[in-house]
Amino acid sequence: MREFLSNWLRELSKLSEDDEAATSIEYAMIAGTVTLAIVFALSDIEESMRAIYTAVGKGFN
Repeated sequence: MREFLSNWLRELSKLSEDDEAATSIEYAMIAGTVTLAIVFALSDIEESMRAIYTAVGKGFN
């Protein structure tokens, strides 16, 4: 999924070099892509934190 997002951002950066760039649709696509990237980053953090809490919990048992 991250590869897809990086390819998508690369294509969007090509659009921004165009003279007629910066339409509302492009801004909406950029906002959606950034939102997805943040959500996926937070889900990765959640998994690593879950592993830490599980390890700490096992240490108390």
